[in-house]
Amino acid sequence: MKVTKDVANAVTYLPGAFSRPIIHRNIKPQNVMLDENFVAKLCDFSLSISIPEGETVAKDEIVGELGYVDRVYLGTGCVAEQTDVYGFGVFMIVLITGRNACDLSLLGNFEFTNICSYVNHMVEENRVSEIIDPKILEEEGGLNQERQNWMLS
Repeated sequence: MKVTKDVANAVTYLPGAFSRPIIHRNIKPQNVMLDENFVAKLCDFSLSISIPEGETVAKDEIVGELGYVDRVYLGTGCVAEQTDVYGFGVFMIVLITGRNACDLSLLGNFEFTNICSYVNHMVEENRVSEIIDPKILEEEGGLNQERQNWMLS
């Protein structure tokens, strides 16, 4: 999960590194590349926006991939630091579950519109082990309660 730490560093760096906070607006696995040292780098800033100096939000058209876009941003068109925090959370869920952010196969069994609502339901049902990608379970030698709590905290 070193990749998630590297991306988290980028998400926290962008809003505070400049006088005008930069919001990426498109954090997803396809926009993360590994360098020669296997350090994850956030790329494709084509949808990024800078928030005006002294402001906490910027109003703009809604862009980004469905499933990764913050619901507040979807409803208001207001971009804030939380926009990337939400996208990063979905990014982590996608990595942990091995599913797409908008996994249509989930719609047949439950009434879920995205991976987040599916994961919330499974956590409420105490079925965490069912949402973890089996490849992760194989690599880690199983998933005890402590690991489940850590992965979802």
